[in-house]
This record gives sequence, C-alpha cells and structure tokens, in this order.
Amino acid sequence: MQEDVRVERGGSAALGRVEGNLSADKDATIEAADGGKVTVAGSARFRGDCTVNCDLECRSLRVEKGTLKIAGNLQVHGDADIANALYVDGSIVAADGIIAVGGTVKAGSVKCRIIKVGGTLEVSDTLDAESVKVGRKMVSQRARLVDLNVGGQAEIGSGAVQGQIKVGGTFQSKSELEFDSISVGGKVELGTGMGRSIKVGGRLATTGDLTCEEIKVGGIVEIGGNCSGEILEVGGETKVFGSLVLTGKLGVGGDLQVRDALTGTDMRVGGRFSGSKAMLAGRAWIGGQVETSAGLKAGGEIKISPHAECKGPLVGGTVELGKRCKVQDVYGSKVVVGKGAEAEKIVADEIEIHDDGTVGQATYTRRLETGRNAVCRNPPEKTASLAAFPL
Repeated sequence: MQEDVRVERGGSAALGRVEGNLSADKDATIEAADGGKVTVAGSARFRGDCTVNCDLECRSLRVEKGTLKIAGNLQVHGDADIANALYVDGSIVAADGIIAVGGTVKAGSVKCRIIKVGGTLEVSDTLDAESVKVGRKMVSQRARLVDLNVGGQAEIGSGAVQGQIKVGGTFQSKSELEFDSISVGGKVELGTGMGRSIKVGGRLATTGDLTCEEIKVGGIVEIGGNCSGEILEVGGETKVFGSLVLTGKLGVGGDLQVRDALTGTDMRVGGRFSGSKAMLAGRAWIGGQVETSAGLKAGGEIKISPHAECKGPLVGGTVELGKRCKVQDVYGSKVVVGKGAEAEKIVADEIEIHDDGTVGQATYTRRLETGRNAVCRNPPEKTASLAAFPL
C-alpha cells in the first residue's frame, strides 16, 4: 500500500524511501534518514521556498512559487515543473523528461530531453539536452545539444550543437565549438569553430581558426587564425590574422585585411584590401587601395576603382584601372588604363591607355591604343610572345 508523506510549513523531516507521493509546504526542510538520498516512488511537490539537504529522486517534480534548493543531486524520471527557481549543488538528471522553470536554474550539470527556462540557466559543468530554450541568459562550461534558443545572452565554454544556435543578443564560446548553424542578432565571440552557417547582425570575432561553409555578418568580422569556407559576406570591415580560403563568393563592404594568403573565386571589396597575396579563380573588384607583398591574381577580370593606389603586382585576364588611380606592375590578356591613371609597368596582349594616362614601360603582343595626352615614359615594346606572368 502506498503511503504519502507531507511536511508541514516550517517543518523538517528525515526520510528514506517514500512509497507514495511527497508534499512539502513553505520553509520545509528535508534530510535523508540514512545521510544519503530520499527516494520518492511517486511525485514530489513543494509549495514555496524549501530545502533538501541530500540527493532527491522522484517520478515527477513540481514546485509552486518560491525556490527549491537541493544540496546534492536531483533525479526525475518524468517531468519537472518549477514556477520560480531551482538550485542544485550537484547534477540534474531527467533523461527522458522536460524541465520547465519560470525563473532561474543553477546546477553542476544537467541532462534532460528538453529544458525551458524563463530567466537564467547556469551550469558549471556539462549541459546535455536535445532542446534548450532560455529567455534571458544561459551559461554552461560544456554543452552537448541539438538546438539552443536564447533570447538574450548565451555562453558556452566548449562543446557541440548539432542543430541551430539562435540567440537574440550575444553568443560566446571560449574554446572549441562544433555547430550546424548560428543565428545571432548582436555579437558572436568564438575560440575555434567548425560548422555550416553563421549569420550575425553585428560583430563576429574568433581567437582561433574558423571553418564554416557560409558566413554572413552585417557589421565587423575579426578572425584570430585561419578562416575557410564557401561564402563570406560582410557589411563592414574584415580582418583575418591568418589565411582566408573560400570556394565561393567573397563580399566585404569595408576594408579587408588578410595577414597571409587569400584564395578564392570572386572577390568584391568596397574599401581597402591588404594581404600577402590573393589568388582568385574568377573576378576581383576593389573599391579602395590594394596592398600586397606578392600580388593579386585573378583568372578573370580585375577592376580597380578611380583614385585608388595599388602596391604589388596585379595579374588578371582583363585588368581595368579606374581614372587617376596609381598602380605598379600589371599583367593580363588586356589592360585598360583609365583617364589620368598611372602604371609603372604593363605586360599584356592588348593595352589601352586613355586620355592623360601614364605608363612607365609597356610590352604587348597584339595591340596598343593611346588617347589624348597619354604618355609612355619608355618606348613601347611589341613582342611575339610574353614571358610567364608572376604568381
């Protein structure tokens, strides 16, 4: 026969195994009769602030108002419903159940199927769950999750999220993180990361390497190591303190700085580009200055905007220099020098120098056209073939 146990308001009880249900009123304190654990075969129900000074195991848990403090571990075989707050010194295990908390959860570790917290979730060790949904803030040292949804701020030391990470404000991971997709309204800060997609409204920063197929950021990107993927689209400035390797589109609205080599297909930069060298299979369009130590090479077209200044060789299929820009050595099948532009050396099959353009040395195989007041400081040289281009 099942026997229920009730602890009155402000009372205390030393319990072992409860064959029925357990209920406790406000300010009740529960101890373990043997100093170890209280086991409840049925449900455990608390009304108001209560304290359990041992491990607690129950079929289901319900806390009405107040805060439940457990100085040990909590194991729930079903669901846990807490109106306000739950503080557990050790672990929370509800492997097949749902944990729903209106306010705050603090625990050493958590393992469950689904956890929903209206306010703050703090886990000092490992958070292991299929779905985590938090209204304000989530902090966990390690995470093994399928999906994470946080309204405000989320911080993970390290771990893996198989599905989507969705955060309204700021997301931070201090060490290694594996993920499928990250969608954050404000700021993302990572240690090292590997995933499929990152979309950030504000700023993306890493202290180490980042491997991600698609990166789209509205504001600023700063990668502390190497960056590789397919697509990188950034509204503002981008800095990569290593190499940048892309198989698809590269679009940066502001300046792009790459400490080592850039390898990709197409590149469009609204501001200044600097790097050791850039190797592109497709086209390059640069809105500002270009500065490389080894050069910029594109299999297709290179376009340099008006008034820009370029340091380092440019090697492309067709190279177009905007009006009044200044460049050093240019190589291509066709090079067009805009009005008033200056180039130190051009080597190409076809060269067009528009009005007021200036070229130090011109070497070509098929055609040279010059506009009004165009200047070649040295006599142009026509040859049967061109030497191999650099890069």
